[in-house]
Amino acid sequence: MISFQKEDVEIKALKLLKEYDSKKYKDAYKSEMPDIQNDITNVGVEVVVVDFKENLFLDKLFGAPFLQFLKMTNCYKIKKKELEGLLEVTDNDVALQEIINSKPVYDKNGKAHHVTTRDEIQDLRPKQEIYLTSYSKYQFELDEKDNIKLVVPPAQWVGPLPEMMLQAVKDKEEKAKKYKQFEELNLYLQSFISDKEEIDEFEKLINEYHKKSKCLFKNVYLPAFWTSEQKIYHISLD
Repeated sequence: MISFQKEDVEIKALKLLKEYDSKKYKDAYKSEMPDIQNDITNVGVEVVVVDFKENLFLDKLFGAPFLQFLKMTNCYKIKKKELEGLLEVTDNDVALQEIINSKPVYDKNGKAHHVTTRDEIQDLRPKQEIYLTSYSKYQFELDEKDNIKLVVPPAQWVGPLPEMMLQAVKDKEEKAKKYKQFEELNLYLQSFISDKEEIDEFEKLINEYHKKSKCLFKNVYLPAFWTSEQKIYHISLD
């Protein structure tokens, strides 16, 4: 399973860098400010994750109890008393069946209780909130313990990712000025949704930026997910 947590990305980055350039990173270790340090070769590496917020949010949902998932994703819900108002102006049998078809769930002693009969709905207290889970904007799958096993986010707006990546570099530059100083400071940039064309565009942008403003980072590393021949894509700014 892919983890979007920065600490996990840092661990993966350290492993890949040791494999990519053992001379420079053999004795490197995970730290803070910057995230990867090697006192022997006087090299530091800052790690940054660039992605749409929706993707970063996903990692918190994997393994979450179903009720927690419904609350975190603001699943559509209706109170029993609101449902009663609906039943007054429509056919009860039809309305109740529609509610059942929407895979209703409510909070029962802190856990998600799946409603399967009309009687259960009618027996609920007036202020009881009922989650209509089939209206969730997320696609999901539950495991045998009623925890989230798989989750697919809604369709996302696709923005200018290369520009986002360059902005992340600039933001990290400002922060890195306050970090422990190394003779060589590099950046490991992780994106889970970029393709090779976007990486190429980012490389063009950062080279242009470096010519104008002299980037603080001497090297930028990215995971080379598009090929099996290498694990790291290296942009040198020396």
